[in-house]
Amino acid sequence: VTFVVYQFIGLNLPELVESGFVLILALLPLILWILFSRFAETRVPVPRVGLNTTLGLSALAAAAIGVPLVNTVIQPSDWLSLESAPTRIFGYMLTAGIVQEFIKFMVVRYVSGPRALRIREDSIAYCIASAVGYMTVLNLFYVFNHPAAGPDMVSLRVLHYMSINVA
Repeated sequence: VTFVVYQFIGLNLPELVESGFVLILALLPLILWILFSRFAETRVPVPRVGLNTTLGLSALAAAAIGVPLVNTVIQPSDWLSLESAPTRIFGYMLTAGIVQEFIKFMVVRYVSGPRALRIREDSIAYCIASAVGYMTVLNLFYVFNHPAAGPDMVSLRVLHYMSINVA
């Protein structure tokens, strides 16, 4: 909706309102996870332990290890930008994708471990919490490193990060 409103209708907001809106868009997956998943978890007889820890550690690992490793050491955008589409897909998958998924796996493995996985849905809940933590950091890095990006581009980037990380 944000993309359509900004691209086709041409809504122009004041700069201060737009920067706040962009920040809310970046935090939207986290806000929705808290509203629909975390609060619902508090109303069950035996809530899952460690969801907040999983989210927080994933965010910290993304900010401390994942994003700097991909952006400063591997730098796939420098050497994959001029390649063909299949080469870029495999290149990003084998560089940024492996780093992201390995970090999320290690956080889930060591926070929840086998003791917290009672039913199959528990693993999904922990992996979603880890994905939300990681994508929140990616969203914030994008917003702060691309200050000229409008709400339309930020909404597409948030959708992209959300779909890739949750999948």
